[in-house]
Amino acid sequence: AVRAVAAERAGVPFPAEALTYTVYVRRPADLAVVREVFEQAVGPLSRAARDAIYLQADICRADLLVEIEAHGFAPTPKAA
Repeated sequence: AVRAVAAERAGVPFPAEALTYTVYVRRPADLAVVREVFEQAVGPLSRAARDAIYLQADICRADLLVEIEAHGFAPTPKAA
């Protein structure tokens, strides 16, 4: 949903595999499962999977076990 809104506003798509990610995991024991699910979502051999950063952290909402932050760039329109 977030990527769809960003694409609508920017006028360009933001494919999941083209973004840069930081994955915050509350419990270190969950890392292997989180990594597996994340890699399935973005493609296990994608740059996104290869370059993702995983951090153990206290996530701001107590009911969350995982938080994923994504960054991407939209090309700027070329001047006519």
